[in-house]
Amino acid sequence: MYNPNMHSTYWDIREAISAQYPDYKWNFDALPFGLTTINFGPQTVCDDHIDDTDNAFGLAPTRSFGPFDYKKGGHLVFPSLKLAVQFCQGTEAWIPTAMLPHANTQIGEDETRYSVTSYNSGGMSEWVYRGGLSKRGWLKYLKDKSRALEEAGLDVERPGILRERLFPQWT
Repeated sequence: MYNPNMHSTYWDIREAISAQYPDYKWNFDALPFGLTTINFGPQTVCDDHIDDTDNAFGLAPTRSFGPFDYKKGGHLVFPSLKLAVQFCQGTEAWIPTAMLPHANTQIGEDETRYSVTSYNSGGMSEWVYRGGLSKRGWLKYLKDKSRALEEAGLDVERPGILRERLFPQWT
């Protein structure tokens, strides 16, 4: 696996939600993602965008399918990088959808292109991190327990801890 720490973090999120809601039905047994978007086409084209409600630290697998000439259209585009990548049928790319603007190009008029993207929302991670509380419930808990200042201090450290876990420097 490219990033086993990210994979295990996603499974931790899935297991925490499954423990709280044992009847919740996941889209796929073998994937840790809670959400999947299937674009049935026939002309699936996405304008330049970011998925700002996805996990900011995560990668999302995006796949394309259908009979289209991938050399002429359906390219995966990263405008901020000034990069377009030929994206043929059955290809899968893992991209940071919440951080990196992305799009795809038109295909031929008589062609068909479908796409499937799996991801976790940032809200799922927040809910697990807060022990099953909404943001409002979490803030109330902190206030009731007089822990708001302590948590604010820890929040300064958390991005570094998360970055170290998910993106270790390999030697």
